Amino acid sequence: MITHEIVTSPGEFTRLAGDWNEFWQRAHGTVFQTHSWISAWQEADPDARKWRLHIALTRRGGRIAAILPLAIRRYHGVRALEFAAQRFNDYCDGIGPPDLLQGLWSHVVQQGGFDVIRLRNVAPEAVTRPALASASLSFMTEDEDEISLRLRSVWPNGDAWLRTLNKKKKSNNARGRRMLAELGDVTVERFHQAMPAETILKLADLKKQWLRETKAESALLDGGPELLIAFAESLAKVDRLYAFVIRCGGEIVAGAINATHGKCVWAYFSAYDPRFQRVSPGILLMTEYTQCALDEGFKEVDYLRGNETYKFEFATTHARLSRFTGAVTWPGRLALSAVRLQAALQKHRAGQAPGAAGELEAIGSAYTTKNGASRIALPGQPASEVPAFSNASA
Repeated sequence: MITHEIVTSPGEFTRLAGDWNEFWQRAHGTVFQTHSWISAWQEADPDARKWRLHIALTRRGGRIAAILPLAIRRYHGVRALEFAAQRFNDYCDGIGPPDLLQGLWSHVVQQGGFDVIRLRNVAPEAVTRPALASASLSFMTEDEDEISLRLRSVWPNGDAWLRTLNKKKKSNNARGRRMLAELGDVTVERFHQAMPAETILKLADLKKQWLRETKAESALLDGGPELLIAFAESLAKVDRLYAFVIRCGGEIVAGAINATHGKCVWAYFSAYDPRFQRVSPGILLMTEYTQCALDEGFKEVDYLRGNETYKFEFATTHARLSRFTGAVTWPGRLALSAVRLQAALQKHRAGQAPGAAGELEAIGSAYTTKNGASRIALPGQPASEVPAFSNASA
């Protein structure tokens, strides 16, 4: 017998932990849909209290068979349905087989309790995508969202990948490591089970310093380092932490808090000390964990959302994420129309046609020769036919 339910009570959500974790393991869910990740968001994000959990469950024979981790928040009186912890999740999704998720999504819509649906960061491979795409034929629309840049391995190990980099990239990497070694003893620390809170605090401080200098923002650190610490702890709880720290003379040069998902490594958070800027610490760090990942049999390193220039150095492919929006009440329709009008005006002022999105090519600049030809070949494509990434197109 198949039944659906919606959990809104924090206490009831907490009691789901054991069953949720067992199902998550069986269904091969991602780290962004673990019970511990959503709990970390609820407990450590100061803004989480503005949200009401809206966890949709399908049970078959009393056991959890599908999960849609959702939450509702009021914006100017309008109730918006989003994925739980959506702004911190590079990939938002449900857990379970697509057919059950489609039935569960229909149940969520029928039950209502919200005015607007705003689901973001849905990857092409998301198991929830078929359900959302079918719904978009009626009252929902699907739009292009951010991109994620990925390195998909065609190499037997990390050393083979490193040898494929062009002369300039290999020279810069060797020079940076040599300069760093001249400043003091260089060590690389790796963390799988747990990462010391003081190390995370230092990385958060370095990131905040960079944000101030570049006048950038990060929702992850808006309320302090507690949420980052909680997320790192949640990764360790489910044995998905893949963190690296480079030190020189005992001082942190750069560090990354990554996660694993199957045969992939997801690069979630990184920071570096600007005092070591001359050695390109961020690229040294990326090179370190990318090489290690390939050496250990991972088939992909995903640099996640965002088209920052440094990601184009190593990426060999990309994915375009989607957002699904819709209104289910008259207040929701009015609010959504206003939001879309404002977005269209902003694009018009910026000289961008509504819906326009530049195409991205296949290979990062670290693999190209001076004339732009590729030094590697992707499966089914000769190296001479693989174009380089163009940062301008991002």
